[in-house]
Amino acid sequence: MTKLQWKPVIYLPVDLTVRFGADVLTVDDPGPWCQRKAAELLRPAADPKQVSRLVRCLAEYAAHFRSKRLPTTAALFFWPDFTRIPPRGEAQIYIVGEDPVIGPMTLSRGREICGPDERSFGETEMTETEVPAGPALRVHRYRKLEPGKRRTRIVEELDWIICPTGSTQAAMMITTWDEPMFSKAGISIADDMANNFRIEPKA
Repeated sequence: MTKLQWKPVIYLPVDLTVRFGADVLTVDDPGPWCQRKAAELLRPAADPKQVSRLVRCLAEYAAHFRSKRLPTTAALFFWPDFTRIPPRGEAQIYIVGEDPVIGPMTLSRGREICGPDERSFGETEMTETEVPAGPALRVHRYRKLEPGKRRTRIVEELDWIICPTGSTQAAMMITTWDEPMFSKAGISIADDMANNFRIEPKA
């Protein structure tokens, strides 16, 4: 995990969201946390089978997030309630450090990273803009989950790369979903995260 120059403040929707912080993503066994979280979300009167299903879901996603380049924070978005599994979408937030050869993350470098590749499907929309934390690149695109197969699921993705003013580190927020009906909500969640992102001095 990248050593942080500052404390990132990441806002997520209050309702129907499960946040995976460093306490879950770096612990040796996230199983007990998944058990406690599922019981908390579904309340004591919940059907034990539903609790077990949610525990398995949280454990699978915890393993999924931990198997990747470890995010600073990750989240799952459920709807219409926590018994609807799998979740509608997910977000992964990374803090990107300065490259020893290329230097700090920039918007132009972000354009290169988010450019067309084997997983691309259709057009990619890139917009340079400004959010309260600093200059940012907004990338809306569609991605193939298994590009080597003739038939593969397509996911919709909205990425934000934010370069806080005066910092050599950047925040990368990747929000994905694969149901068209969730598109409006997914876009709103991703945009709100970017526009509400803040940095604070390290304690």
